Amino acid sequence: MKTALVLGGGGFIGGHLGKRLKEEGFYVRVVDIKPEHEFWKHEEICDEYIQADLRDSRKVE
Repeated sequence: MKTALVLGGGGFIGGHLGKRLKEEGFYVRVVDIKPEHEFWKHEEICDEYIQADLRDSRKVE
């Protein structure tokens, strides 16, 4: 199974991208600063949702 990382997946475009990738059989990991998605339930757009600020180097590691 291929893995996709969607940065900023908590927004409109990132959510649609994550949903499309998941429908195509990818394991989708979303990283976003928001604790939850604005439009979708996490199960619809990704397999793993990580709340993190990408400017924080400890979170990125």
